[in-house]
Amino acid sequence: MKREKRDFAKGFSTVNIDVSLKLAYGVGESSTSCDNSSNSYGSSCAFGSGTGSEIVPIKELKSRLWAFNLKHVGQIFVDVNYFRLKVLQYSIETGYKYQFLKNDLERVTVYCAKRKSTSCLWRVHVIYEFDSFVIKTMHSKHFCGFVCKDVNSYLMSSKLVENLILEIVRGMPLVKPRDLMTTFKTDYRLDIIYYYVYTAKKMALEEIHASHHEFFTCAEKLKKYGGLPVQRFLTDIRLENWANAYFRGYGEMCSTLAECFNAWITKERFLPITPMLFGIMKKMMEMSWNRLEESMKWNSVLCPKMEIVLASKVPCYVLQLHSLMLPFKLGVFVFGIMYS
Repeated sequence: MKREKRDFAKGFSTVNIDVSLKLAYGVGESSTSCDNSSNSYGSSCAFGSGTGSEIVPIKELKSRLWAFNLKHVGQIFVDVNYFRLKVLQYSIETGYKYQFLKNDLERVTVYCAKRKSTSCLWRVHVIYEFDSFVIKTMHSKHFCGFVCKDVNSYLMSSKLVENLILEIVRGMPLVKPRDLMTTFKTDYRLDIIYYYVYTAKKMALEEIHASHHEFFTCAEKLKKYGGLPVQRFLTDIRLENWANAYFRGYGEMCSTLAECFNAWITKERFLPITPMLFGIMKKMMEMSWNRLEESMKWNSVLCPKMEIVLASKVPCYVLQLHSLMLPFKLGVFVFGIMYS
C-alpha cells in the first residue's frame, strides 16, 4: 500500500505558481495594507519579486484619494458638474461602475451598476440647495463583491483629463501629449489613449488663453459697439495708461541690450508671466551665487581688476598729497600705512 502511494506521488512534478497581488476594494469599507496599524487605501509598501519576502516601497499615486470623494450626508459640491466629476473619479479609482437614475440641473441620483443583479445598495442622491449641491441621502457600502482598478478604464474622458492637466499646461504650454501620457502612467497608473490627451490639452489651452474664434467674436463686437463710446472712454483715461508713446522709459531701451537679455532667457521668454518671472529669478539667483563663490577666492577687498587699477593710481596720488601737505607736517593714511 505504501509503495503504491509512493509511486503515485512520483507521478507529480513541482509547479511554481507566481501570485500577483492587486489592491482591491471589498465589501464594506475594509481594505488590505502592509502596515497592520493602517486600514486606509494607498499602501506604501509591496512585496518584491524574485527575492522571497523582500518588501520594497512603492510610489503613492495621486489618484488614491479619489476613493474618498463621496464622504457623508451633507457634503457640499459647488455645482452639478463638479459632483459628476467626483463620481467619475471615484468610479475610476475603485473600479465600481455606476448609472444615473436622475440627472438634471436640480437633482442627481447615482446607483451601483450591479444593483439589479446583486441587489447592491450603494446609492448617492444630491439636490440643489442654497446655490450648491448637497448630498441628501447616501448609502456608501457596496455589496456586489470585490473589484479592482481598471488601468484602461473606458470612463476616462477629455474633460476629466483636462481637469487634471490644467495646471501642468498653464506652467508648460509647450508640453507634448506623449509626456502627459507618461505622467498619467506614473502618477495615476492609468493608460490613456493619445486622442483624449491631445483633445484635453487643446481644451486646457483654450480655457487658459481663450480660442481664436472667441477673439474674433469679441473683435467684431468691439467694432460694432465702438466708435464714439470708445473715444469717450479713452478721452477720460490718462494717456500713459493706454498709449505706448506716453509710458515712462518707452523707447529708451537699447536694442542690443534687449537682444542680449532675450538670448539669456531663451526658454523662459515663451512661458506665461508667472513661470517666466520664476525662471528669471532662478537665473539671477544662480548668477549671484556664482559671483559670491568667485569673490570668496579673492585675497583683496576689491575685485582683482579694480585692485590693479587702484594700485596703479595710489602711488602718484600719495606723492601729490605728501608734497602738498609737507609744509603743514601732516601725514596721509593709505591702507593703514602712515606716509609723512
